[in-house]
Amino acid sequence: MSHTSVSPSSVTRAAPTVVVDRVSFELPDGQPVLSDVSAAFPAGRTGLIGDNGTGKTTLLRLIAGELTPTEGSVHVAGSCSYLPQDVTGAAGTSVADQLGITAIRQALARIEAGSVDVHDYDLVGDDWDVDARAVAELAGLGLRADVGWLDRSMSELSGGEAMGVALAATRLVRADVTLLDEPTNNLDAHARAALIGQLAHWPGAVIVVSHDRGLLEAVDAICELSWVGAGASRTQQVTMFGGNFSQFEAQREVQRAAAERELRSADAEVHRARAQMRAEQQRQQQRDRSARRENARGNVSKGERDFLANRAEKNTGGKKLMHNARLHDAEAARAAADAAAR
Repeated sequence: MSHTSVSPSSVTRAAPTVVVDRVSFELPDGQPVLSDVSAAFPAGRTGLIGDNGTGKTTLLRLIAGELTPTEGSVHVAGSCSYLPQDVTGAAGTSVADQLGITAIRQALARIEAGSVDVHDYDLVGDDWDVDARAVAELAGLGLRADVGWLDRSMSELSGGEAMGVALAATRLVRADVTLLDEPTNNLDAHARAALIGQLAHWPGAVIVVSHDRGLLEAVDAICELSWVGAGASRTQQVTMFGGNFSQFEAQREVQRAAAERELRSADAEVHRARAQMRAEQQRQQQRDRSARRENARGNVSKGERDFLANRAEKNTGGKKLMHNARLHDAEAARAAADAAAR
């Protein structure tokens, strides 16, 4: 079962845009990728972080509807657009095709040539300035584009340029929820800075998977996926935090310091419990030696010996149970503190 922790600063009264409810996903061979994950993503920009292998891309694909949960459900408020890590255009694909504006541009060309077909006007809708908007989006993402760019083949572009075009396409869609998976991987410094600047004005809600510190400084919330423990005790943890990555790190540092103090305290308690148990064992051994000496001298009657032996056995058993219980509690508290510190 997963564990979800929520920072107080992440609490919001606004309805979440994406709700993931106890979602699990397994590969065909039964290997778990996500296990009982629950999270509510707020409006605005959320950075989805975690080590490789924690299921971040799988979670995005589940939200996008590309995958179906093995268990649980996903609810998205409105339309959703998903941009994967690798952007490749099909053979012969133009920039306009990638942007999804080719049909509108063709309809505009027919209207300019004298067409009065209602279908052409329906295709255009309110997008009479589609070329200008497309070029503006490309330029806003760091591409030195002009109208001629729209007819270029995607195969001519570098990896960074192709990613810039794909990002512009997601902005033109203006979906209610946009999912971005490592969008800065192929971007140069100029394009990366442009994307970070655009993120502040991105329409709708954005969930972005990234290890890019600069990008994560521009988000409103952080969601961390992590696996905790090993073997049968391995569980998936979701941490939601309202704030950017620096604020998240600062909060984590406070939590880490508190966990380490708790661990040191637990270590000390285990040490005390073991020391007291050893001391009691030594005292009991001393009492046993004294009793044997008295018996050897004949100073104690058989009735007294039986009475003292019975009382000593009861006292020893009671104290042993008490010390064992204390040591058990101390070791359990130490294990919990160690898990928190880890």
